[in-house]
Amino acid sequence: MFLVARLWDAVADFAWVRFIDIRKPTPQGKFKPWILRVSFPLVLTGVLMFVQIPEMSDGFYLAWAFVTYIVWGTLYSTVNIPYGSMAPVITDNPVGPPFNVENNGSDACELDY
Repeated sequence: MFLVARLWDAVADFAWVRFIDIRKPTPQGKFKPWILRVSFPLVLTGVLMFVQIPEMSDGFYLAWAFVTYIVWGTLYSTVNIPYGSMAPVITDNPVGPPFNVENNGSDACELDY
């Protein structure tokens, strides 16, 4: 189950990067509209992952967990990719911002000099 979810996540990440990259900037910017559009569905799906519907079978709950987890992962990518892409475009420094906080949690803080 997790192998399928991770493979789908790899494909979805690549697709969202390409999709968002080819979009023209709006008055709100290129990345902010995607964060605003998908934040509420992301939270809703996060809640739905843990909802228990009375009198359903274990097979139903397994399928429910699988589907909601994949949808949540796709929506998370849709918010996380634009969020991570904002740091280089909000500075006038051609090298990039001096502090780059990794949004995936692998590093707490990284100095780029």
